[in-house]
Amino acid sequence: MNKQLKVNDFFCGCGGMGQAFQNAGFEIVGAWDFDKHAVASYKENIGDHVKQADIKNLTWEDIPKADVWAFGFPCQDLSNAGKQAGLVLKCQDCGEVFKIMPEEYTGVTNCPKCQSSNTKSESRSGCFFEIMRLLEETEIHAPQNMPAVILAENVKALRPYLPVLELEYAKRGYTAKAQLFNSKWWGVPQNRERYAVVGTYDKLQLSFSFPEEQHEYCPKLADFLEKEVDEKYYIPDEKAKTIIQQALDRLKELGKIHPCITPDRINKRQNGPRAKAENEPMFTLTAQDLHGIIQKIFTTELEKAYQEARSVIPGQKPPGQYIGCISKNKNTYYFYKSKDTYYYTSSRTDAVEAELEAAKKRREFQRYGYHN
Repeated sequence: MNKQLKVNDFFCGCGGMGQAFQNAGFEIVGAWDFDKHAVASYKENIGDHVKQADIKNLTWEDIPKADVWAFGFPCQDLSNAGKQAGLVLKCQDCGEVFKIMPEEYTGVTNCPKCQSSNTKSESRSGCFFEIMRLLEETEIHAPQNMPAVILAENVKALRPYLPVLELEYAKRGYTAKAQLFNSKWWGVPQNRERYAVVGTYDKLQLSFSFPEEQHEYCPKLADFLEKEVDEKYYIPDEKAKTIIQQALDRLKELGKIHPCITPDRINKRQNGPRAKAENEPMFTLTAQDLHGIIQKIFTTELEKAYQEARSVIPGQKPPGQYIGCISKNKNTYYFYKSKDTYYYTSSRTDAVEAELEAAKKRREFQRYGYHN
């Protein structure tokens, strides 16, 4: 019988990594985050085992034995959306603050001023080294508790620091493998590029390979939207008009669904266009910004059918009842409705001709006041 693997969830946030491990059948034995709101969310989403704690104050004695240590360490100092301060440490003996320079890094984190090894993370992204410290403490005091696998996750801008992570992994006896993934290829309509850096414990002689990322199917944002949305989630009409006009500065026309960046702000905080093309993946969500969508509400059923209808095999009659036609760009589309689904054909089949002739007769009967 296979045993249930266990995981420690550092920088656990509201539970994104934890939920993934739970779905994969792991038992989460420890979880920590310093933010009380994240901890409260984690309790609702994952479980009560989470603790509010600053990782700089944790020691090896606080960490339960687990097969995997997972740590999506803070990205604020690496991300393009942040200040890009980098991995910064502070000497606890002389107070010197120094930045890790990836192109010069040799695996030494001693203070450049006094050569002390007593350092702590100064930037939030520097908390990566706190995980390395906990691994080092565990190896010294409880080597039987060393995890078989360690997993770091962070933004695309981690790339220059990958050699740093590889050296640090190696110092603790782990072989590192890194791969960049994008959530839009994994069933999520959001463009979110993230590095996964997996380390396998050399003493266990494990083998590991990343799953292959398919690049053929990306889900549509519209498929994930709720049909009934509370009015409180809409922005005021005047602000909406301004946001839409800003979007149209870069879009040729307004379709049905467009990802929109920070619609609550007239002056958006992030770089780039106000909105993406129709049904593209959502902008990368950040901890600071609220993104949204621009959704076109149709005034007629035919307009709605034009945006939502599915095509049928040429020569076949679409299912359901004929509701009308629209001519656009020198093409005519004939629409049918079956339950809540619209279909169209662009060819005038015998079935379409019969429907059009019947509709013409009905209009004539109504006009002259007699019935068949």
